[in-house]
Amino acid sequence: MERHGERFERRRPAAGGGGAGSKPTVRQVYAVARALCERCGEEFPETKAAASELIERLRTEGPGEPEQEVA
Repeated sequence: MERHGERFERRRPAAGGGGAGSKPTVRQVYAVARALCERCGEEFPETKAAASELIERLRTEGPGEPEQEVA
């Protein structure tokens, strides 16, 4: 964009830009979290309090029993 004969560069990439090395978007993080909840059989939390409780429970429970491979 030019203004009074000077050229101004965009400081942020356009939405969706940023390249492969960029951090995930908030929308992507929510999508991953929702998919993981579904995979674990957990209900996606609807409030901050419910999210905090779920996070704490998942952290203290630790990993579950590894799935046995079907031969």
